[in-house]
Amino acid sequence: MSRSIQFLFLLSISFLIVSCGSSGSGSGVDSADLSFVSSSNPTTGEVGDTVAISVKVTSLKDKHNVYVDVGLVLVTTDGTSASDITSANYSPDFVIGALYSASLDANAELEITGDLELTTDIPTGTYAVVFRIDGVDYTPDDDHLQEESSDHLENNFLVSSTNIEITTHTSPQLFFDSAEVENSSFFKPTILEGTAHGTPDVAHDQTHELADFVINAEIGSEIVDVVGASISLDASLSIPGTTGASVIYPLNILHDDNNGKPVLATSYIFDVDPVLGHSLEGDTVKGFTFQLYLSDAAWAALASKTADTTCELKLHIDSGDTIAEHNGEDTDDNVKTFSVIFLVAGASEKKSKSNKIVLDGTEYSSSLVNKNYSTGWGNSKYFKSGIEFGVNMSYHKTGAVPTAADANVYGQANLWVFKKKIVPLFVGADAKFDIDDLVSSRFIWEVQSLGVKQLGKEYSLAGGPQTIWEKSWSKSISVGASMIIWAGPVPVTIEAGGEGTIGIGGALLLEANNVVALEFGPFASVGAFASAGVDLKLAGASVNANLTLLEVKNTIRSEIQIQTSGASFSVQAPLVISTLDGKFYLKAYVNYLFGKKKWKKTLLKWDGYSYTKNYFSPRTWKFP
Repeated sequence: MSRSIQFLFLLSISFLIVSCGSSGSGSGVDSADLSFVSSSNPTTGEVGDTVAISVKVTSLKDKHNVYVDVGLVLVTTDGTSASDITSANYSPDFVIGALYSASLDANAELEITGDLELTTDIPTGTYAVVFRIDGVDYTPDDDHLQEESSDHLENNFLVSSTNIEITTHTSPQLFFDSAEVENSSFFKPTILEGTAHGTPDVAHDQTHELADFVINAEIGSEIVDVVGASISLDASLSIPGTTGASVIYPLNILHDDNNGKPVLATSYIFDVDPVLGHSLEGDTVKGFTFQLYLSDAAWAALASKTADTTCELKLHIDSGDTIAEHNGEDTDDNVKTFSVIFLVAGASEKKSKSNKIVLDGTEYSSSLVNKNYSTGWGNSKYFKSGIEFGVNMSYHKTGAVPTAADANVYGQANLWVFKKKIVPLFVGADAKFDIDDLVSSRFIWEVQSLGVKQLGKEYSLAGGPQTIWEKSWSKSISVGASMIIWAGPVPVTIEAGGEGTIGIGGALLLEANNVVALEFGPFASVGAFASAGVDLKLAGASVNANLTLLEVKNTIRSEIQIQTSGASFSVQAPLVISTLDGKFYLKAYVNYLFGKKKWKKTLLKWDGYSYTKNYFSPRTWKFP
């Protein structure tokens, strides 16, 4: 049944209750006289599956909007059978839905079919399948009621001659609920950059980091919990070869092992072990975020390209088929593919995605470090969080020794709620120090929240050793968006978002021997909130958003020392992140005439991502 038809069905019942006491006989429409001819249903079904059910009906008069409720009655072992069920004592254990037709001509027979779900709250057992024609239906075309004739109401009730045996799944069915690549466009690697590099404390020999090459994936299992198994996730990149045939290169995945240590391997193995706190319950999804790394061979293949090259990125669950799945290995469910392009033009000119705070709008021509980083976790369809930050240090020299230098840092926290991007915090700072022109040596900083400047000031660096600037600032925020999400036939309006605290900490020190030290960074502590509402009088809904959206602290420290005899520079960027730990789910119900039907929908369930690291190892440069 389509959602629009189900919606009309709910409206019809609502109108009936509001208009109780109204008589269809005064509407000018003849009463219908419906009766069942036959029915059909399977003898077996599994919890969580849909089953094909049909009935054949007829009417002595033209009939608008034919509705047939389908219910289940547990056939007990104490002697109760389907033959004991009558219209007088009928009390369904479960109403699994309704069959519908817009019209039925007089004296014609009409077969109505539908795929109805055996929801997970139905216990296993043998059930009688019971059909009942609604006594009164709303007719939206004519805006009045059409009564059912009371002459043959016994024909409005039918117990199927075939019981259905409901059993449970014995095997899981793995699937990607969602998957996305943080960035699908990159500048191609160059041979000069082809030295092995990765993250601290990770064995990264013969692997190469590509900035922003990050995937977010949600993996689930239909109906059945995955217990005592290891689920693998693999990634590969298919790169066109010189002869036209593509070559597939396995990618390395950065992840935490069972002891919380970072590991780099060609497969991520998720051990479903309750002792470790790992689970994958039926009808739920788990979220993961990974940084991907290129092998030496893949790096070299891309570096050799002389034109923009489109490659295929493939994610695969259980590629070795080690888990026996309910419907067998399902390629559509277990595989996600993406197009990723590597650009040749401007490969050395990649700029920061953010608007940095810059003195005079210029930087010195000689660069020491220019690192920009951005990533995100989650699913922007519901909730997603992310960060961006960067550091740039440049200098100017006459002869062998630098005489001026610039240090620029920025940081930004991002949230997505129902695909709406929100920037609760942006911070930026720039310090410029010139030993030959102390008067022009300056420092500027600024804080923005939701695109509006909150704080900021410019200072002079002229003078002796001093604490030029020291600041700690925080602000409470609550931001969000709304979206309609369907739970079964119920359209639920959800208001959701993030609330918590954002802020900065920083200091600028002019120390002895011309040392300029800048410490600057954002912090954010934001959790999710959600509320739900429905417009239908016979339906209700609730949501739960128990999610850590973003806990982040990033302090970038840079030091500049310029003297007539020499100069030194240093920089480091420690980063502490915790994000997306918890779940976001929706519950809804509808009060049908003959029972209540409930739905529960897990929208997002994330294992949590925690990391403490230096974005890059502390670096020092000395001149001469």
